[in-house]
Amino acid sequence: MAELDRQTLLDLLNRFDDADDANVAAAAREAQQSLTEAGLTWDDVLVPAEMDADDEDEDEYEEYDIDDDADDADDDEAGGDTDNVIPISAGEARDDLALIDRILRDHGVSEDTRDELEGYREDIEAGEFTASDRNYLKALQKRLSKS
Repeated sequence: MAELDRQTLLDLLNRFDDADDANVAAAAREAQQSLTEAGLTWDDVLVPAEMDADDEDEDEYEEYDIDDDADDADDDEAGGDTDNVIPISAGEARDDLALIDRILRDHGVSEDTRDELEGYREDIEAGEFTASDRNYLKALQKRLSKS
């Protein structure tokens, strides 16, 4: 069983808005094939947008590590996109700190997500926060705002 490469799956999903339907269909087939090879279903990788913090099913989603640090290391080793692994200075990450504060203040996030966000705050202070981390924060905010 192959391991699912999160960044590859995200890249395929980003191709879904291509104007050429053939490209969209090809990306969808590749995404499905990646899931199948990893022994996963879409239900396994998609977290419901409206998940109550007290929901019993929350434990089901805690096993999926959505931290991008492992993916960043894989990209670097594979000679992939290294722009996302270049640290962002604490000065440049002021907006990211504000976003973390807004997410924590405005959304009822799980304890695991709260811990992850605090970890990002620590990464910013340590100079280890990357563009990939920033992209994750923005996507999380967008998803939480929809619910």
